[in-house]
Amino acid sequence: MSDVLGDKDLDAWYQRRFDLTSHRGWDELMEQVEALREGYSDVRRLRSDEERSFRQGQLDILDWLASMAQTTRDAYDRMIAQEQVEENDASL
Repeated sequence: MSDVLGDKDLDAWYQRRFDLTSHRGWDELMEQVEALREGYSDVRRLRSDEERSFRQGQLDILDWLASMAQTTRDAYDRMIAQEQVEENDASL
């Protein structure tokens, strides 16, 4: 699926991201991320606003990591669709 986008450098960046998330090691990392997210979601034992803010930051990073493969795929698919619309409009 190489060189699908008109911007070759951007396409190469997406291809590297797809390669990264296609390995078994990525799946194992995502299992660990999910376990951490579950463990960190209980904020009842946190005593201070500082601890809660820190925990929120941890969860934000874990959420970003957990959604990275899908958001990358979604963005890539939208870019391809937009380029196809632009090509169709240009051919009219």
